[in-house]
Amino acid sequence: MVNKHLHFFIFIFIISLIFPRNIVQEWLRYNRNFIESNYKKIQFDVDVTDELNKKNSQYKCEFIQGGFKKFCIEFGEKKLISNGEYWINIDNRTKQAIFQLPDPEFLKNIYLISDFKKLQKLISLSILKNNVATFYHNSTEFRLFFSKQKLDKV
Repeated sequence: MVNKHLHFFIFIFIISLIFPRNIVQEWLRYNRNFIESNYKKIQFDVDVTDELNKKNSQYKCEFIQGGFKKFCIEFGEKKLISNGEYWINIDNRTKQAIFQLPDPEFLKNIYLISDFKKLQKLISLSILKNNVATFYHNSTEFRLFFSKQKLDKV
């Protein structure tokens, strides 16, 4: 009985890999050129909830990738710039710049943005429920929200 169920699940898994199964796979296929590009600019908003002070803040953010290991992330008044060798953290409020070595764990998530095969593999294993795809990468949960065949928010 258990063996029969195991074969059934293996069959379903193989079928799901062969045929595009949902809105997530369609979005991934449609945006392949953008994902594989080494040069991109992505603008987004981040909502931050301060649970201690019960305050909500929204920040305008921008990610610009300019080649391998070169990028700039702007998060409200702060900016992180990478020239491929070291990072520069700039805080516009205090006009301070701090040089530091790159964080390898953070870089793995940055590189995921341009690694189509890895992204495709992670998304193919995602759980899709109510047009929300959930997957995990480096112990981080990612949720992709889709609306009308488009990625609405992450």
